Amino acid sequence: MKATLRLGSLAGSLALGLGLALVPVVQANAASTFVACGDIAGLRHAINVQRRR
Repeated sequence: MKATLRLGSLAGSLALGLGLALVPVVQANAASTFVACGDIAGLRHAINVQRRR
């Protein structure tokens, strides 16, 4: 029973480690943009600028 639990723990740890190692690292860049209340055209412009980055 103990050997089975140890083997399961080892396999789970290995799978988690490999899974985390394969995740690509992406840097998040938050932009600060002010859009006046009710400015629909300004909001659309801000969204489109963010999509291009």
